[in-house]
Amino acid sequence: VFTLAGLGALLVAVIVSGLSSRSIVRPIDRVITRLHESAATGELPEFDSGKERIHEIRDLTESFNRAATAVREGQERLRQANVQFIESLASALDARDPYTAGHSRRVSQYACATAQALGLSPAQMQEIRIGALLHDIGKIGIADAILQKPGRLTNEEEEIIRQHPSIGRKILEGVAGFQAYLNVVELHHENWDGTGYPRRLRGDETPLTARVVKIADAWDAMTSDRPYRRGLSREKALEILRKVSGTQTDPIVTEVFCKLWDAAGAVEESTDASLAHLARAVGSDPAGSETSIPAQQEAS
Repeated sequence: VFTLAGLGALLVAVIVSGLSSRSIVRPIDRVITRLHESAATGELPEFDSGKERIHEIRDLTESFNRAATAVREGQERLRQANVQFIESLASALDARDPYTAGHSRRVSQYACATAQALGLSPAQMQEIRIGALLHDIGKIGIADAILQKPGRLTNEEEEIIRQHPSIGRKILEGVAGFQAYLNVVELHHENWDGTGYPRRLRGDETPLTARVVKIADAWDAMTSDRPYRRGLSREKALEILRKVSGTQTDPIVTEVFCKLWDAAGAVEESTDASLAHLARAVGSDPAGSETSIPAQQEAS
């Protein structure tokens, strides 16, 4: 009897011990699995500590959640500081020429409105927003005598200006955190038909983000005053964009961009977020000359 009772007690102890260990191992295993997933994705997980019955495990997950929140807040502050630095850099570049003051900011706003209308992802939106602010950074390497020349550029000067996308890429490619914007900086002057620069890419060989920024860049170039001519009217600029659609610009992106401007007269009453964003970026229409100026040449 004593032997059987002892064996029974031992069996019960083993079963209870096994169940107890599983109740501890399972939550720990869930924590470890989530941490492995975090290592793969680079995103800090957030644990639902309220479901944990074991006090120590609950304290552990709550402590991790507080630490993760602090890290995310730090990352957000760093991101905001990075964006502010980029905006300051773009403003400093535009300040070299009074005729291009605010150009990069406007291009970013126009491009973001177009990206919203196209339904692009948040990652693409961010690439467009920052890439557009940086798209002319390569002009730092271009002499003021060429950038601020009051008249038309010679062929030799035009070739020098066309180096600014490649210069911009060289400036940024060695800077950590800027790799995502290199395509926009380098490829925003590529043409749909393969006649652009610097790589002469054709069609969708040019990333969509760069194609969106190209149209916004051409629009601001055409509608802004320059030393040798007044900015074009909205109607004339739209006419030129539609004329070069399918040759210089992506036809789908061009049509979306033009439709936004066609609807700009009723933007204030619209609830569409992209139109509202575009309305804030538009400002007043410059009175323009009716002289035809190719979008590609003006955006150079």
